[in-house]
Amino acid sequence: MNAVRTRRSVAQGWATHTLRGLPADRLRRLVAGATAVAGFAALAVPAAAPAAINAPPKAPHDIIVFPVRDFVSATGYKATDSVTVEVLRNGVVIGRAAGVVPQDDPTAPGFDGLVEVNHPGGACWGDGGGPNVTPDIMPGDVVRLTTAPGTGDETTTANVTAQAAEDLGSGTVVVHGTAQDANGNPLPVDQLEQRIVASGDRFDLNGRRTLRADNTGTADGFLDYDAAGSIRWTATYTGLTAADVQRALANQSRGMWLGTNPAATVEGTIYEDGEVPGPSAPCAAPLASNGVTTSTPGVVNAAYAATNADLKLAGVAQSDVSAVTVTLKDPLNGAVTVPGTLSPAATGQTWSATIPALALATLGEGSLTASATFTVPGGTISGTALTILKDTVAPSAPTVTPGPGVYNADQSVKLTAEAGAKIAFTTGGTPVTATSPQYTGPIAVSAGQTIDALAIDAAGNVGPATGPLTYVIDKAAPTTRDNVGAGFSASDVTVTLTALDGAGTGVKETWYTTDGSEPSLADNPSRRLYDPASKPTLAEGQAIRYFSIDNAGNAEAVKSSAAVKVDKQAPSTTDDVPATFSRTDVTVTLTADDGAGSGVAQTWYTTDGSDPADAANHSRRRYSAAGKPVLRNGQSLRYYSMDKAGNAEPVKASRAAKVDKTAPATRATLAPLSGSGVTVTLTAADGGSGVVATWYTTDGSNPGLTGNRARRRYDSKRKPLVADGGSIRFLSVDAAGNVEAAKTAFAAPVVRVAASTTMRSLRTRGLSVTTSVAKGASIVSFQVRQGTRAVGPTYHFAAKAGPMKVALKQRSLLRSLKPGAYQLVVRVGTSSLELGTPQSVRFRISG
Repeated sequence: MNAVRTRRSVAQGWATHTLRGLPADRLRRLVAGATAVAGFAALAVPAAAPAAINAPPKAPHDIIVFPVRDFVSATGYKATDSVTVEVLRNGVVIGRAAGVVPQDDPTAPGFDGLVEVNHPGGACWGDGGGPNVTPDIMPGDVVRLTTAPGTGDETTTANVTAQAAEDLGSGTVVVHGTAQDANGNPLPVDQLEQRIVASGDRFDLNGRRTLRADNTGTADGFLDYDAAGSIRWTATYTGLTAADVQRALANQSRGMWLGTNPAATVEGTIYEDGEVPGPSAPCAAPLASNGVTTSTPGVVNAAYAATNADLKLAGVAQSDVSAVTVTLKDPLNGAVTVPGTLSPAATGQTWSATIPALALATLGEGSLTASATFTVPGGTISGTALTILKDTVAPSAPTVTPGPGVYNADQSVKLTAEAGAKIAFTTGGTPVTATSPQYTGPIAVSAGQTIDALAIDAAGNVGPATGPLTYVIDKAAPTTRDNVGAGFSASDVTVTLTALDGAGTGVKETWYTTDGSEPSLADNPSRRLYDPASKPTLAEGQAIRYFSIDNAGNAEAVKSSAAVKVDKQAPSTTDDVPATFSRTDVTVTLTADDGAGSGVAQTWYTTDGSDPADAANHSRRRYSAAGKPVLRNGQSLRYYSMDKAGNAEPVKASRAAKVDKTAPATRATLAPLSGSGVTVTLTAADGGSGVVATWYTTDGSNPGLTGNRARRRYDSKRKPLVADGGSIRFLSVDAAGNVEAAKTAFAAPVVRVAASTTMRSLRTRGLSVTTSVAKGASIVSFQVRQGTRAVGPTYHFAAKAGPMKVALKQRSLLRSLKPGAYQLVVRVGTSSLELGTPQSVRFRISG
């Protein structure tokens, strides 16, 4: 079985190693993967008496212990060696693998003689007849490899730890850890190295899979203890790319002990953060765990001590443990020892022990170490210890540097408290409590600030608060501003200077000049101290220069206002309402001019006679060229303008608008027919702007066309003549330009009808009528009358210019006619509602 596993180890390509400068291919096989299993009965056996055991190992042998994974790796053995690997605690063997065959890496020159236990491809704990358990390797355990009884090498597992990498920003990563000997003293720093191993990747910083830090100053990072005598160390890496920072945070951190003589590279302990103890597949021997695991409470502070309660300890023990003795020791070696009570279980044992409150009170303050010894068939062994902090004294209030006060520069306030204590603090006046934000570094104070702080020690004891510490920072000069605007003023400008010092010490004084001279010169006779009760006044073109000083003596740079612009003249506005009539409502244009002043700001008007200068007047409107006011007949506009300086002109009023939207009405009077024709009198009336002209034609053409040569302007002294049966078209125009629609008047037509007829003739032929139709006429009306009575209805016939002959034989007419004297009234026109002068012809009907 061992040969098969070691052949797989060789196939993975592992090479001979050295501890300082451990090759990457050597590191590749140092990976995690152990899975704890349950259900075992471990047997601890006495160690064989040593004969020629080399401690530390003697080259070419070297031994590396990986305590977190309970994994051992060694090289330098012969192919013919049969190696036994043992782990001893207090001289008792707690783990063994026998008959391990050394292996070789075929890709590297020479024979490597690789021996590994509890690692994929290597041997397993319990092989070859050893105790069938995976030992829980702890600091102080001895790892021994022998090739014959009493012949071999051994190393003692070092007490080193490492935490995961932390990002400090700006390309800086740190790793914290511890390193101490059996007496609690720090290990020599030259025996330490820290590594961050990138799985399947390479760092930008060095092109390798690892970042390394030591105390030489030549590695990728620098490792040193946090303080003289401290067991805590920090490895710092700087100048990392963002990608390297992420690689460091995502991968494993290791703390390494390089042996008592690092140059010999024959022994080492590698602590791997995040790995899991126990058997690593395919190994299956259960983990043998012995130790103190819990304390109730976890710390002994003032609050707990006041309860006078006992301290409860508990832990685990392997299956073959028959007794447990528990010791609680203080830093001055004061100790309390009590027996533990075992509780067997199928997969191991648990135990518990009680430290009486009175005994606990006798122990000194500080780190108490709870340890246990376990009785096994081969003797007694120790296990994992547990550290319990006892601190029943509250810490003092933090020290504050610098103290509160008034400063003229930014301050970096540092809070310090006793070692190991956390500091809670607040700013802004909120009282501090234990749950307030934790102090992590100097507090930048760049303005007025109040700090309150208290310390919380590692045991959770809360100390008193510092109380509100007030800092005043005034490093800035005051800021002064003036009220001189860029626009115009209607009067000389009274200047208000407003000086503010923010959260500073306050404005002491403000100085100014109005003649352009320097106000910051103390011997300048022109400068004046600003007094709000007697403010300076600037005339047209003047400017004010000024500056302020605060109570800390900070003086601002001299400032200058804009030159004052004064406009005391109001604008002047005119309207364009005409004196003459308009045939439409009058749209008014208001023209405002401010000359060389500040410019017109706005113009207001009313059309109902109310006051446009009254801001509360809901009837007033602001003038806009895009929406000009419109006046109806008789309306007038009241208006005024204001300039940008606030000057307002007196309200003005336009003349009343004259609007005439109605055309004239013209009537034609036709005189009786005379020898030369019918004389026409045209009478025009206009209730508005008045008639300016009447035009007519006698040939039927349109008198409204200005280009019509046939049209004539009516003259009452030379009235037009129309031939009998003719017509006249006419219209009038008023002063507003309203033109009435053309009308037509027709002279009486020439009518011929038989002077006498009979009833019989009427019934057979009707009443035969011949008449003339004037040009422009389209209808002829006929009405038979007897005296003043109409006989039958009026008949209308469509007609066209020229002679027209009709026979009136409508039944309605014939039924109404009887023998007697009648008149036939004939009229021509353009419609039944617009007919000309009637022509009447007499006739008689006989029986």
